[in-house]
Amino acid sequence: MATKTLKNFQRNTAIYVHFPFCKQRCKYCTFLSCCNYNLADSYFDALCKELVQNARKDVVITSIFFGGGTPSSVDAKHLQMVFDAIYNNYSVAPNCEVTVECNPESVTQQKVDLFVKNGVNRVSIGLQSANDNTLKAIGRLHNYQQFLDAVNLFVNAGLTNINADLIIGLPESATDFENTLNKVVNLPLTHLSVYALEVYPNSQLDQEIKQGKLAVNQDADYLANLYDVALEKLSKHGYNRYEVSNFAKQGKECRHNLAYWRCQSYFGFGASAHGYMDGIRTENASDISQYVNLINTQGSAVVDSNLIDVAEQMDEYVMLGLRLQRGISVTEFYNRFNCNLEDVYPNVGKLIYLKMLQKREDYFTKEDYISVRPDKFYVLNEILTEIL
Repeated sequence: MATKTLKNFQRNTAIYVHFPFCKQRCKYCTFLSCCNYNLADSYFDALCKELVQNARKDVVITSIFFGGGTPSSVDAKHLQMVFDAIYNNYSVAPNCEVTVECNPESVTQQKVDLFVKNGVNRVSIGLQSANDNTLKAIGRLHNYQQFLDAVNLFVNAGLTNINADLIIGLPESATDFENTLNKVVNLPLTHLSVYALEVYPNSQLDQEIKQGKLAVNQDADYLANLYDVALEKLSKHGYNRYEVSNFAKQGKECRHNLAYWRCQSYFGFGASAHGYMDGIRTENASDISQYVNLINTQGSAVVDSNLIDVAEQMDEYVMLGLRLQRGISVTEFYNRFNCNLEDVYPNVGKLIYLKMLQKREDYFTKEDYISVRPDKFYVLNEILTEIL
């Protein structure tokens, strides 16, 4: 692995790379994923062309995220191609956070060794539930033991910054969910993402629910109670909620996702990937064949590009920043937009008075922050509606 030397770069940027291949689609999935690995050669050739063609020397890469799909399921040669294209064409910070998403059944010693060799220092493993019956019901290919085996492979290789994804509201009991929590808090994990199940129209899960094959409880109060159980359990075991759905041990917050929530710039490479550079948001073609064809014939797979005006930038800064436990820096807002937060959004003051929001001074930076009160995150959407 070759890491570039840094000289006075003034901009920090993230890279997201989409790996659209999965051995099997989960029943709830709506992400771009494909089970036809025969497309892999042409896809990764095109992806590496895109990486090379968009190389920028005026930015420093502080986080890289391989998402999917299932990046760990593709051949080692394709993974190495992507690593080489990034390290040979971008200025990657020595302390760059490099994350790869994995599914337990595709984690092998060969893949772990390849990741470590190429600077991967964080992995995100899709567990969803520790209940094998639940995993089978939602179309996952792994069982809980395979998840444990994957964790052990990474830990034994010295890769100890590990996230696990969990889902609230799966076709299982509340006791099953609590059982998952009780198991994961005793594992060598540093980060947990806890999302509520979304049943998308026309997904396989939606069809099986309508057919009576599966039953899920989508009652808002039920899901909120499970979330509160997770919050209490994880807090007791040293996981700090730093974003609505994300919990981390001290210093292990996901740098890449923070770049999104703090409205920083990022490249998006691969089919269906989104990017945000120089105030312009881009979206790549989502169909793999179309993506490959556009890269090979036009040199770009961008199918939608929009300049984000200042008003929309401010809205996004508030909307995403209030997802964070720390909230929004009043000083940073002024420095970005040359105006006062509460002048632009006068309802902020009212929500502080109503004890939905709070204003506090950071102990270390001495900056004022406006954030959602810890016990009001369950009405975050209503708060944002009132502000925006």
